[in-house]
Amino acid sequence: MDNDIIMVDNSQNTSFYADSYTNAECSPSVSPRNSPSTLSPSLSNHSGEYTCRKIEMLMRQCNDRYIVVDNKKSHSSKCWELFGFPALVESKDEPPQIIEKFVTCRKCFTTYSFNSNSTRLLNNHICQKSHRIRSSSASLPFGSSSNYHQTSLTSYGSANLIKFNDAQVKRMKDLQAQWICKDIRSFTIIEDDGFRQIAQELVSLGAKHGNFNVTGVLRSAKVIGSHIHDVSRSYREILREKLAEPLANQALVVCPDLWTDAIRQISYMGISASFITSDLDLHSIDLCCSPFREPNKAAESILIALRHALTPFGLDNLQLLTFVSDRGSNFVKALKPFRYFFCFAHRLNNILKRAFFHNILKKKKKTTTTSSNSSNETNAIILEEESDNESGNTDDEDEPCYSSATINEMSESALAVLKTISECKRLSGLNQKLKDLGGHALKQSTDVRWLSLIELLESVEKSSSVIGKILPGKKRFNINIDIVRSLIRLLRPFKFVIQIIQKSTEPSFHHVLISTLTLRAALESMSSLIAYEKSYYDHNDGVDTHDEDDYESDGMLFFRTRINYLLETMIDLKVEHFAAAMLHPRYRHLKKCSIDEIKRCKRYISKEMSSIAQIVKNEPSTSFASPTDPKLPPRKKQKRFGHQFESGNVSDEYDDREEEEELDRYLSIRLDLDKIEDNPLVFWKQYGKTFPILSILARRLHSIPATTASVERSFSGGGQVVTKRRANLSPSQVDNILFVRSMLNSRLFANTK
Repeated sequence: MDNDIIMVDNSQNTSFYADSYTNAECSPSVSPRNSPSTLSPSLSNHSGEYTCRKIEMLMRQCNDRYIVVDNKKSHSSKCWELFGFPALVESKDEPPQIIEKFVTCRKCFTTYSFNSNSTRLLNNHICQKSHRIRSSSASLPFGSSSNYHQTSLTSYGSANLIKFNDAQVKRMKDLQAQWICKDIRSFTIIEDDGFRQIAQELVSLGAKHGNFNVTGVLRSAKVIGSHIHDVSRSYREILREKLAEPLANQALVVCPDLWTDAIRQISYMGISASFITSDLDLHSIDLCCSPFREPNKAAESILIALRHALTPFGLDNLQLLTFVSDRGSNFVKALKPFRYFFCFAHRLNNILKRAFFHNILKKKKKTTTTSSNSSNETNAIILEEESDNESGNTDDEDEPCYSSATINEMSESALAVLKTISECKRLSGLNQKLKDLGGHALKQSTDVRWLSLIELLESVEKSSSVIGKILPGKKRFNINIDIVRSLIRLLRPFKFVIQIIQKSTEPSFHHVLISTLTLRAALESMSSLIAYEKSYYDHNDGVDTHDEDDYESDGMLFFRTRINYLLETMIDLKVEHFAAAMLHPRYRHLKKCSIDEIKRCKRYISKEMSSIAQIVKNEPSTSFASPTDPKLPPRKKQKRFGHQFESGNVSDEYDDREEEEELDRYLSIRLDLDKIEDNPLVFWKQYGKTFPILSILARRLHSIPATTASVERSFSGGGQVVTKRRANLSPSQVDNILFVRSMLNSRLFANTK
């Protein structure tokens, strides 16, 4: 982690100061005892003499004495290419003295206070954005023409910040306001990076050519639309080359799904790819959101559309791919001949829906007329057994019921829990009144958002007192807040787990096992649920965990037991889940797993290692070289997710042998768990040469995402592209836009520059 930033000085606005600042002020007093023999932050005792505004002025007025020096500490943020530490040059014979607790931009001399560990503000600095824009512009493969040239801003000198007069500023504000109002644009479009990139490029062209008519350089919508096709084609060629090596090493996973836009009801096949490159970096790319042109959504049609969508990327051999999808019967049948896994987040969401009889509630809402007696309505919806025979792409089709309940088996307390959930869902349309009275907006519980139920309950709890004021008389607020709080406590482990497994920047497959064991342990009893809450939330997110009351109503006992039963029966852990956890250095001994599970995992890993070793022996080029061993950065002392499953140094379990197997050496290596990153790839970068075969297997397993969250996010982007204003956008152009967007946002694309 960089030693970074920051709090902005209130005078951050870099107006260009009067020349009346005298040269005498270029030499603030510095005590001789602070003069260093080497470059060091020697002005720490005098940092009070400086302010951000004063340093900026000194940099401009006295640039022979005040300079910006490099940050020589190890760092990874790109912002340090433009930022450094302000320093005072006392004499040519002495090194510059750093002005501590400040950082300065080399281009515009904007200065910020330095007292934190985040580079977010520096990365959002205008010069930094322009720097990234110029870097990307120079390497964008727009089109295949050899005559194409993207002009760099630096060709005409650096872009300087200038203080314009009031009339000029007002003129620009008028134009922007008129544009937003006339064309009904979002206010934030003015802050858009793309808009500012175009504006800056026009300014640079003006610096070279003088005042010119922009129609000579800005092209029509039709031309740009056609050019997007060329851009996407170029990017697909780039990505095709990037995917070849991970594909050959079975470190490429695709997540397919179907989506229908809400405007024109056109179906799309969305596919995201997760892969690990030879230098052990994980990447996620939206390969496509292409129109689904097959006559139906049967398994055969799914497979045809899948092959058609993957062909442009050179992914013709589906046997080399691993798939992650939901449990829709069409996808299950289509992917059966290949290696595939099910989305863990979908499964958890479906467990909760099943636990609270969501499908029955949904059916009855459509078929039952409104009853004046809400209690009778709640009773009626419980009478049926839960069923998964609904048509469509259901997550759990063709599966038996895991538990059943009738009106005679459920207590009044359990029915009260269902009634509370129903009442909370009915509190819609109150958000504006809640905001007016200072309350929190209520979240909506929806089928497609995995965390929506607990978010709804949390928002109801926060605004309960305000809701009571809004609903007087017959519609009075009669929700039992104690039940709401109990439900929040019950669902909180799910919220934490789902947030963990949806990461797309780090491997998540090993979390399937750890999360499952965590949830089962947390819901085993009321005391274990309280212990979980205190363990993970005492010093995090401001969650109040001081209530240690272990009382559990019959209703909450019913649902906790039901959920725990569903966790045991509905989650099918495969040997790959255990292997992925074993190949994370923290969990390598599979603590709290059975002896049979550990033995089965070791047999699987040994078998895979033998296969890999044979391939490496016959074709050495298929293996990948590990990069230079990096240092493992220290971690803060705090509770980690899954800490109860971490393995210490239990090398005593492994006898010294003449011929140590690679797996045994890995399991017996002594490690400081506090210095191990959450991301297992950091470990394998360091120990890839020590465990060459295991590192290849680790690369394969850790390339598998635990969820299909990446393709779900792609569909969210598709919803922003296909709007009523752009209803005539062709489906193929939607695909191009989303693909180019994904490439531009990818770290992989940044590495091609």
